[in-house]
Amino acid sequence: MAADFLAAEGSYDVVHPDLQIQPEHVTHAYSLLRSGGYLACYTPFLEQMAIVVDEATPLFREVHTHELIEREMTRSKRGTRPSTSVSHSGYVTIARK
Repeated sequence: MAADFLAAEGSYDVVHPDLQIQPEHVTHAYSLLRSGGYLACYTPFLEQMAIVVDEATPLFREVHTHELIEREMTRSKRGTRPSTSVSHSGYVTIARK
């Protein structure tokens, strides 16, 4: 269901906003989480990841970001290697309340 995330109410174990994340989204996610709950954010750009980390760090007790890299692989009799020099990356930030 599509809805305004900032209007969401309730108490949750996990909040995973899927949108152009702004500081107010991180703050609101914190208010929705039960103690020990998790915020999980995927961001495709470093600037968006920085928004999440900068806002989450003073609120949450744990904040970790991991880079995800996608590369297609090719296997042959000679060995296994990336099939192309093109790759895609994104960032997953997990914060624990």
